[in-house]
Amino acid sequence: MKPITIYGRERPGMKSKVFLIIISSLLFNLNTYSSFNRDKVEALWGSANLQVDKNNIHLFSKDEKNPSFLSVDISSHDFKIDHDNIVLDLMVDDLRAVNGIEIRFSESKVSENYLYYVIPLFTDYEFNLLQSSNPTRLSISGANLKEKGKGAKSLNYMTIYFSAKTTNTRLTLWPLKKTKKIDRGILTITFDDGAKDNLLADRELSNYKFPITTYIMPDSLNTKDFLKESELKMLSKKYWQVESHHEIPFTFFSSKQLSEEIERLEKYFKRNEYKKDDFHLAYPLGKINKNVEDIVRKSFATARLASGGIETIPPGDYHKLRAFNVLNTTTPEELKEIIDKTKKSKQWLILMFHHIKDQPKDEIDYSTENFKELLKIIKESNIDIMSIDEVWKKYLK
Repeated sequence: MKPITIYGRERPGMKSKVFLIIISSLLFNLNTYSSFNRDKVEALWGSANLQVDKNNIHLFSKDEKNPSFLSVDISSHDFKIDHDNIVLDLMVDDLRAVNGIEIRFSESKVSENYLYYVIPLFTDYEFNLLQSSNPTRLSISGANLKEKGKGAKSLNYMTIYFSAKTTNTRLTLWPLKKTKKIDRGILTITFDDGAKDNLLADRELSNYKFPITTYIMPDSLNTKDFLKESELKMLSKKYWQVESHHEIPFTFFSSKQLSEEIERLEKYFKRNEYKKDDFHLAYPLGKINKNVEDIVRKSFATARLASGGIETIPPGDYHKLRAFNVLNTTTPEELKEIIDKTKKSKQWLILMFHHIKDQPKDEIDYSTENFKELLKIIKESNIDIMSIDEVWKKYLK
């Protein structure tokens, strides 16, 4: 099968939308049981129409010029941000009609002091964690949250800010849950594509021997700018864990074609003795849709996105693992701050690299100089460093 378009490597090329309108105070009530209490659910200031069922809330936008605010009391959940991950299940009918979604937690019902999480939205809709008419599970903890004002010590109220382009755009929310954190932060270093300059990265890593996950595209091996099969074999015998990737976005395939491609990947890994089971995937170009998700869940233990930031353990969704995309503009100092946040909050940071180059030119090239500095920072941080498969086997399987 010959595709119309072949992508040799991932490129970010997706600009996050800027959407938030500054609002001085917000409200949001969320019930802590397995069903919602109608008396505690409110569309603030009449900003939306609500349909409250036992198991979920449907919010319908009322005015495309003004955002909607949904409120529910969560005090009985007794969320402790130092010990718990907050798990939300939500869905939007049409992501293209959404300007932005922000989730806020506060001590009092009306407050200018709160913690907030902005759900990232991208202009390439298949690049998004949220997908239209597809329920999505998000897990949020301390490293995901930013402070407004003095923040919040107790999480008694949650407020969802929902901005839509059209009236009657629906957001559906299910009751919140929580999971317990592990007792430490985890860092995972990944490389996508299997580029030739992985050898340069390996040279710098030789003094540290950190476990690395490389998501490779088998059809690109032994071609220009990519590893030879013998070089990949050499890396795999050191501290490089070899996992699955592809030149073509999975969203380009029919269900039958995608199943055949995944079967071909599995045969390659078994034939070359890289893996026998518990396969892990990095979505090609970070693109997903519901059909892709459904097929991937049957074949892979985990699947990693190309964006989203810091993950939790356990993740909200093993097949939508969030990652931090390291670009040539990302400084070691920025990464140090993110690593420190991850460690303090006992979460999981998956760093996504593509190329290490002495003279970076492209957006996804990272300089050798910065990479050297980053490795020192990682060593000094004393954060636990594990491959994707090691995290899977120790904490998720």
